[in-house]
Amino acid sequence: MWSDMCHGYRSAMQDEFPEAMLTIDRFHVMRLMGDAVDNVRKRERRCRDKRKRDLLDGTRYIWLKNRENLTARQAATLDELFSSSEDLDTIIAYRYRLRLQAMYEECMDYGSACAFLEDLTLDMANSTVREMWAVAKSLTRNAVEILNYFVSRKTNAILEGFNSKISIIKNRARGFRNMENFKNMIYFCMGGFEFPFLPIM
Repeated sequence: MWSDMCHGYRSAMQDEFPEAMLTIDRFHVMRLMGDAVDNVRKRERRCRDKRKRDLLDGTRYIWLKNRENLTARQAATLDELFSSSEDLDTIIAYRYRLRLQAMYEECMDYGSACAFLEDLTLDMANSTVREMWAVAKSLTRNAVEILNYFVSRKTNAILEGFNSKISIIKNRARGFRNMENFKNMIYFCMGGFEFPFLPIM
């Protein structure tokens, strides 16, 4: 069973399904870290150091995307920042983001992921970047559910896809008169039905 980091929903899920293994989806973990990196960038963009403000000007999406999704220009800017601006808190936070991503890509079992996450959260808790302290606390608090991913190796990507399609159905119709009509349209569009074509006489 998958969840985000909201403990209210989690308690209800565990009450109803006590035998289920609760897993916090990778998407929500990486989003937590991505939001923290962006908050660091925003703070440095408001600092008194003009050099830092100028370096970070127009770089928002560089820190939020994976490297393979950057344009050639964005990748070049990122490389330049890494080579000449190591004192930026944004770069320090971004390195933690890369380490968290590496945990999902490189750890092959629960034990290695557990050791990796423990080292990462310890480093973040002792970081000079204060935004990382809250992330480390959240990762530690949810460690069991985060690490359950390395047991099941499953995500809720399919459910997220369904939610996206349902949102499109809702937006295209600009609302429904009642919930029954909405449910019928979801079944109609996503049920995989094959309707015979009738010849026009």
